[in-house]
Amino acid sequence: MSKQDETLHSGAAQYFHNASNNWNCAQSIIKHKQGLLGLSDEAIELHYRSKGGGRAEGGLCGALYASLEVLGPGQPERRERLLRDFEREVGGTTCARIKGRCGRGCLELVTLSERLLERELEDLKENGEGI
Repeated sequence: MSKQDETLHSGAAQYFHNASNNWNCAQSIIKHKQGLLGLSDEAIELHYRSKGGGRAEGGLCGALYASLEVLGPGQPERRERLLRDFEREVGGTTCARIKGRCGRGCLELVTLSERLLERELEDLKENGEGI
């Protein structure tokens, strides 16, 4: 298995459209951080099913939306950096713009969102902060 294949089958990506729950992009990020968030599978289904496929607030990419949700409202600077870096890398933040402009696949966006989120969470940890 190549490094790229390993990346696409680990972390949040392992939950994206898997056979058992068919998690969408937003749910995949939340499921991967389930222990941190303390959410049940039922809560993930109830609250995040409607956030995938370009249906998150403002049409945001669901994976991006979920990453911002994990950081929470108490981290405005980190949220802004994550949003800015995501946009810089893919050319937009909404599903319509991303898919229309750069043709990135959803699985790739789940992986990118997770990477940016992990960077922020690691920085919080190193600074002795929590979410």
